[in-house]
Amino acid sequence: MSTQSSVNNTLNALAEVSLGFLNELETPVGNTHGLEAVIPPTVASSDSLVASDASILGKRVREGDNDDASDDVEQDQRRFSEETSSNGPSASVSAITSSDANQIALARRIGRDKGFNEANVRLMEDFARMNMNSRLVIIYAELIANGTHLRQLRTHQASWKPSESLEKNIKSAAPVILLSPQVSAYKGNKLAENLLEHLRVKCSEELSPNIMNNHAEYNELMVAIRDALTQCRSKIKKALRASIKPEASQDKWNIYDLADHILKGTNTKPNLKLCARLALMRMVYTSDSDKLDKFWETVDETLEGIRRQSNNVQATENRLLASILNKDRGTYGVRANYEIEQD
Repeated sequence: MSTQSSVNNTLNALAEVSLGFLNELETPVGNTHGLEAVIPPTVASSDSLVASDASILGKRVREGDNDDASDDVEQDQRRFSEETSSNGPSASVSAITSSDANQIALARRIGRDKGFNEANVRLMEDFARMNMNSRLVIIYAELIANGTHLRQLRTHQASWKPSESLEKNIKSAAPVILLSPQVSAYKGNKLAENLLEHLRVKCSEELSPNIMNNHAEYNELMVAIRDALTQCRSKIKKALRASIKPEASQDKWNIYDLADHILKGTNTKPNLKLCARLALMRMVYTSDSDKLDKFWETVDETLEGIRRQSNNVQATENRLLASILNKDRGTYGVRANYEIEQD
């Protein structure tokens, strides 16, 4: 491998490191210390740097530009000659050649096109005068400094919290997701993931587009989702207890009243499948009141038993749930006449 090829590979690797530092933040960072001016996309040989000037600056080469470059080169050669005759060459700067002067002129032009002040333009010129090893050391030092700076910015960023509007939407969506007939289990992570997907569709404007890759925001959102589901499960248990507490049968809640109470504050109306799930919960709640601390685990086991009994055939499973609903109606549906929507 040639020396130039090795240098190219080293600079490309350093450029990838700098991009990695920048990607640590989800929002652009304004101050990158001008690294984009120092590290071009590809490193050309010194003899072709002036020729690649236009591609680096993103401009067409205009007539007269070459004359300007020649003037810059002549000025650099004269200035270097004066400096070395009086003070001797700097330890970190090689003897200037025509190609070196081209690089210095290019650095000056890039600095001015970027809007750098004169002090930074001079820094660009000094950088162009250095040999390649010195440049690599400077670039690597800048990368470390920028990485430290970006990590400090990230540390001091205000932590993300769900907005009041988003929290309201989470709480209103929780019972809808929890009572969906597609739910296979009421405990575990699946419900939280389902609610997250619901929010990404219905409330996308309130979520960061990068929410799934931003671990801090994702964790905060999942905490809010899990809290809402826990509160909803607690509300359902309290409603089940209230629905069966009165000893007089005419004061007990029919299945529609129970569903309506739980869905209050949402845009969902009770339907047949939802009421069948609630009837199953009320059956479990009344069948073993000594194990209410494991209520949701028992509901999940009962659902799993129904699926096994129906051989996972949806039509058979629906008939078994419908029979539980009919039994519930016979027990609690005596206070008022009502109709439940089929879907």
